[in-house]
Amino acid sequence: MSDWKTLESHPTKVLIDYLQGEMQSTEVKKNAFLALMFLFRKDLLNKCEAICKNRGFDVDVAQLITERTFGKYGKSKNFRIEEGKSTSIDTCFKVYLYGIAKNELNNYYREEEKRKKGLLYDGTENIVTKIPNVDIEKLDKKNKIIHETLMSLPYSHQVVYLTYKTHEKEGVNLPKALRIKLREHLGGVEQSTIRTYKKEAIDKIESAKKILQRLS
Repeated sequence: MSDWKTLESHPTKVLIDYLQGEMQSTEVKKNAFLALMFLFRKDLLNKCEAICKNRGFDVDVAQLITERTFGKYGKSKNFRIEEGKSTSIDTCFKVYLYGIAKNELNNYYREEEKRKKGLLYDGTENIVTKIPNVDIEKLDKKNKIIHETLMSLPYSHQVVYLTYKTHEKEGVNLPKALRIKLREHLGGVEQSTIRTYKKEAIDKIESAKKILQRLS
């Protein structure tokens, strides 16, 4: 089956069964999903526009939330008719989509707040594998101590510390892709190991700073 339009007249339950079931081919699942989008997109968009208007967002955001909602459902395929409160499967499915849309709008709001505060990443972040070349003689005592301590750390600790120091933003985790790349670069270690390396590096540097303060 190559054209989703061959499914557009099928009942909602059949389309959902095609998409969420185990017996259909990938092509049938894809076409069933597209048919569901065609059937429910206008209703969902209208609902998103109303929700967005109440939250102070425009129609462009409503369209984005609509697409994200279908995308979320397409990945989860987690609609359950028995959890609905109506005898109409169409009504139950709409309410299910509305719930996803509200969550996606909340996610969008949080993203925008982070964006305003400069807390979002743009995907260009990369691991830092080398301490920058600096003229040590031009550093003050504090930075000389930090530099010397960094140089004394194992390579793994240097990479973890420098990567986090370069990219970490308060209250926000490093991007998942960057964390995976960091773990793979260090031989496939667990994230718990990365946290240990980071803590050990920070502890060493903070300890060196305290020693300098006592001597000053």
